Amino acid sequence: MVSSVTGCVEPLAPGEFGSFRYVEDFRGAPPALALLPPISDRDGNAYVLWNGFEDFGTVKLHVGHAGGGWTGSCELAPSGIVTGEARGIHGFVGRGQGRAWFWVGERLVGAAGRTGGCVSVLETDPSSGADLGFLAVVPWIRETPSTTTTIGWIISATDAVPYQVVVDLNTRKYTTLEKFKPGGATDIAVLGVGANLDEEEGVVLVRYTDGGSVYTQARFMDRDGVTTDRVGIGGFETLPAYGMVGHLQASDAGLYAGLDEEGQLVVFDHSGGARMGVGGMTPVGVHRWEGELYVVGEASGRPKIAHIDDDGDLGKVRTWDASEEAADALKDRIEVIDDRSLPSTLTSWKSSRTAIGAHPFVHGKSLDHYADGTTTWLIAGPGYSTAGSDVTAVAYAPVGIVYE
Repeated sequence: MVSSVTGCVEPLAPGEFGSFRYVEDFRGAPPALALLPPISDRDGNAYVLWNGFEDFGTVKLHVGHAGGGWTGSCELAPSGIVTGEARGIHGFVGRGQGRAWFWVGERLVGAAGRTGGCVSVLETDPSSGADLGFLAVVPWIRETPSTTTTIGWIISATDAVPYQVVVDLNTRKYTTLEKFKPGGATDIAVLGVGANLDEEEGVVLVRYTDGGSVYTQARFMDRDGVTTDRVGIGGFETLPAYGMVGHLQASDAGLYAGLDEEGQLVVFDHSGGARMGVGGMTPVGVHRWEGELYVVGEASGRPKIAHIDDDGDLGKVRTWDASEEAADALKDRIEVIDDRSLPSTLTSWKSSRTAIGAHPFVHGKSLDHYADGTTTWLIAGPGYSTAGSDVTAVAYAPVGIVYE
């Protein structure tokens, strides 16, 4: 049996891997494997999302159970429930006790760590029965002894504008309703979403047209789903809907930052914000770690990192040693626990490498905080071809990390 409980693992040195667990054989080959950085829940279950939407029209979730074994029963073909425009994975929303949630297309989906089963949240309005779609989901799961909630923007085919709601993830109903203002707005495009969990604050970056003028705002909301502030930010006229790479990340100082599809760094707080270029590397994403924000990327074939200070200024670009150390650790033969069916067996992989992107840890989405100084990552092993497609074995493992 395999057990890995979040917060109870031995400390790992930067770039040092813990136990490798065989997830599945996925279509594709590095560095183009369509996988997201995994997350884990509070019970130690692992969640791995494969985003085969663009190439194969489907996404799939694999759940690694804390006590051993994997379930890959959650397979979805994203469609535009309301808008008619199909989209792939936006990303994980968060985790709770034995559960995790992700946002795909216009669906909010919950997964159970014990069974691996999935269920869509609020596909229809409990009152009217109308089909609902999520235009935005704030990446924030608030779990109390009585409720588990998040915040989203929902819309039906007959709604002119979306409604901001608090979603009860236990009953799969909404508990509050706030209509988007101005009510006559058109061309509403959600650019990105974020949250500051410590401050119990969510944010949606949105662009819309009203009275012939185009506005872009960061809209802040509290845990009750009430909009508390609107801050205008310029320079987003050409960015497409959902044009932020990954979620907007918040520092302990209250600064939000993200990278957009045009390679620009976006920083803002309640006083305002700006877009700016990133020099010294090709940026890939913005990460939060231990309350601080970092831009990650690459230059000259090496992983790079730069700290974002509390004023939104970018620090010195330097080589990310922990990423290189993790890559070096994979060059040797590794022992992989194959617990896809129990009892588990042990297999050996030679010349493994990162399964996501060109460098370990370098990704558009921020990484799982598995334990102090430890995240989780996916590793590519042996590959083969079938029916004209590449297929690659993938393993999951905790790994030591430091952002310096």
